[in-house]
Amino acid sequence: MARDLKQIDNFNYSPNNPIILTVTNSTVSGNHAGDGGGLYSVDAMTVTNSTIADNSATRSGGGIVGAISIADTIVAGNRVSSGGSNPDCAGTPRSLGYNLLGTGAGCSAFVDNVNGDLVGTAGSPVDARLGPLQDNGGPTLTHALLPGSPAIDAGNPDGCRDDKGNLLTTDQRGAPRPDAAGAWCDIGAYEYDTAAATPIATPTVTPMAPIMATPTVTVTIHPRPSHGRSQGTIVVRVPAHAQVIVDVAHLPSRQRVVVARADRPVLVVRAPFR
Repeated sequence: MARDLKQIDNFNYSPNNPIILTVTNSTVSGNHAGDGGGLYSVDAMTVTNSTIADNSATRSGGGIVGAISIADTIVAGNRVSSGGSNPDCAGTPRSLGYNLLGTGAGCSAFVDNVNGDLVGTAGSPVDARLGPLQDNGGPTLTHALLPGSPAIDAGNPDGCRDDKGNLLTTDQRGAPRPDAAGAWCDIGAYEYDTAAATPIATPTVTPMAPIMATPTVTVTIHPRPSHGRSQGTIVVRVPAHAQVIVDVAHLPSRQRVVVARADRPVLVVRAPFR
């Protein structure tokens, strides 16, 4: 039984009535069988915008086997037991375009770069770049497309559609399909959100020390009008960080001036001998 098979339409059975099965926006993962580990169909089956991955078979077709027509679907990362063949696809599946097959060995109807299909070989399989089966939002588990997946924006350019030709506007989770206006839809059940996956660079702000204005104190000392000799020591006190300029042009000969600033040693200035 396929796990996370989200939609099964027109399921009718009687000895004289063949089964007609359609699968849309669904994930088939983690199943095992002798042949066709993911899906095996004798009667007609149509699969659109689904992901068939991580299934296995003992003999052949770990992914799909039989009369299955697929469109915009991923069949990759499936396996066969030792001695088995064709891990992803075997038998007579038919391409409706824009599929991704990890390896097309066993399914001659799928040709790389024909009908929009991406098809690998046994020696060079296509890596779909799928995340593990897990809760990526929505009611059921999905394999997320990882960054760089070739399935991103590789679906039908006219829009991904169900088997009746109706346009699909959401993926299996209910997320918008396509993820952005003007973009192509993605192959598979999961629509990659390009905007959410692209981080916006955060500018780095380097704090700067505040710029403090440095006060300037100009000290000008004039002699007493009646004397031209030294008048003893003159002490000038100024605030911390002040720039001090002492004008000694008019000081008496050898006049001594002491400048006291709170954050620096005392500065002594003496006028030249005249």
